[in-house]
Amino acid sequence: MNQVVARMPEIYYPEPVHAWCYYFEKADLARQLKDWNQVVKLGDVAFALDDYPNDPVERFVFIEGYAHDGQWDKAMELSIVSYKVSKDYVGPLLCKLWNRLNGMCLKALEKQML
Repeated sequence: MNQVVARMPEIYYPEPVHAWCYYFEKADLARQLKDWNQVVKLGDVAFALDDYPNDPVERFVFIEGYAHDGQWDKAMELSIVSYKVSKDYVGPLLCKLWNRLNGMCLKALEKQML
């Protein structure tokens, strides 16, 4: 019996070099799945590249990932870098993110204490 193998059209090959956007998109998917370890791993690779986000908000997924992983210093460092890019735009968004993180992390700590 012959099996048909699905292949992408050749126009999609070769796959481009993985740069910031690749790791950001993968990390955003991992965030949606609440796979914080994967977000952190992808962040570590992404920030080691000689490439940067096009929008300071793209760091938010990694801020959230590092916070959930208990790497508060890293989360704060990325928050400060994002804030410096555009205080008026990013500032209010960072406040909302950190307020949400504060509530989520406090609930996680309470569960651990039980």
